[in-house]
Amino acid sequence: MFENIMVAIDQDQITNKILDATVEIARNKPTQVTLIHVSQEYVSNGMTYVPENFLEEI
Repeated sequence: MFENIMVAIDQDQITNKILDATVEIARNKPTQVTLIHVSQEYVSNGMTYVPENFLEEI
């Protein structure tokens, strides 16, 4: 059914239910499961580094 499944996880209790459902969907199938965890513990308000030649190359 699905070849690739991407699952966003965090520390919430519903994560376990989501992972269980993902396993059931992917079970016995050639499926790649990718887990993504995004943390909000550190958020920077600073500027992102851009190399000097970045704009020239574009």
